[in-house]
Amino acid sequence: EIIPAKQEIMRVAVQRETGSRVDASRLAVDSQLEATKTELAELATMSGKSRGMAQIMVARLEVDRKNYHATVQTFRATVNTVTNQGATLVKQLDDDRLDDILNKDRKYIEDAWTTAGMWKSMQMLFQHFTGVSAKILNFSNQIKSLVDATYAHFHEKFGFARLAPPVLNLEKHTLTMTGMQEQARAFCHDPVNMAKYKNFLVKRFYESLVAEARQIFEMTRLDAETWLKSSLSPLSLQIKEHEKVLAKRIENFKKIRDNISSVEDRIKQLEKQQITLDDQAKVLTRIKRSLDGETHAIKPGTPETAVAELA
Repeated sequence: EIIPAKQEIMRVAVQRETGSRVDASRLAVDSQLEATKTELAELATMSGKSRGMAQIMVARLEVDRKNYHATVQTFRATVNTVTNQGATLVKQLDDDRLDDILNKDRKYIEDAWTTAGMWKSMQMLFQHFTGVSAKILNFSNQIKSLVDATYAHFHEKFGFARLAPPVLNLEKHTLTMTGMQEQARAFCHDPVNMAKYKNFLVKRFYESLVAEARQIFEMTRLDAETWLKSSLSPLSLQIKEHEKVLAKRIENFKKIRDNISSVEDRIKQLEKQQITLDDQAKVLTRIKRSLDGETHAIKPGTPETAVAELA
């Protein structure tokens, strides 16, 4: 049976993943909308101009796409790095590794010759837990820094919408584990515990405090796994959309180059497309606010529901 704390962490993880998918869909729409506005502005300056102007635009866009493809290869290398480092991070908290961490010095605790020695070993065990948690946090922050830098690169170099990756907050687990050092100290100095038989106390120690430490490590692992799956997803979607937009613009300008009189028709098509995209952006914004609890729940059968199912 899943305990309430774990149910809550899973609920938050699911909500976060759904929110990330909605954010990614909104970013895709924003990217298309921005490309539509850009093309409209370019076509407005071309109206009535020669085929030569269209050919200049095609050549410029071809160069842009070539440079962009080179950067996409760098992004794919980053994905591989994050994936590999993430696997290393999660491996440090798999079930076998957790058993090793949680049972460190267990024999010394169970076979302690003196009560004082047992209490000291119990408290040192939780110092060890806090140290492990701090190392996990430091490693996760290194991965997060790489992800943040990748988002910043595409914003600065290609003008992508400024966005941040999904939130990763393992610090809360480290702080909780640090707080458990005081609980362990209180356990060891509790007069009631000091009057109990050693075997009873050791069993209680592992079934209560150490079991709680395991739960904290498991929630840390779950948060890390959830984040790693979605950390680069919004940016990956932006990259794919940008690539499609570049290809489409080149195709459209080639058509205009071959038939300069088609400019006005393309402008009308883009104006209709802009209206549609504006409407989609508004719907996705309402969905996100609903997920964040800012507005009323989305009702079945509404446009928001249809878009949410596609998100």
